[in-house]
Amino acid sequence: MLHLIKFIIYLGNIITIITKDVLQFENSIWLFNDLWIAVVESIVVCYLIYAKIGVASTIGVGMLLSILPVQSKYPILLSLNFNYIIIFCLNVFKTICM
Repeated sequence: MLHLIKFIIYLGNIITIITKDVLQFENSIWLFNDLWIAVVESIVVCYLIYAKIGVASTIGVGMLLSILPVQSKYPILLSLNFNYIIIFCLNVFKTICM
């Protein structure tokens, strides 16, 4: 036997969800626009450096590109260490206040 669960959906809940989604879409449009502009600018700058300096510029560009994975992992490591710092500070405050 099929049992359907009845939900009561109010108009206020629907409007709240729609307004939050619209705000997220609006913010993400600007983010994606800046993202593709940054990629195009990077390609143009790399080409101009290559045209001015030559093959030696590929070493510098390669070093910059090799750092990108490290930069993407650094905030994660920093947040883990920050949690330990907060826990340590809370323990210190507890011992001082007791």
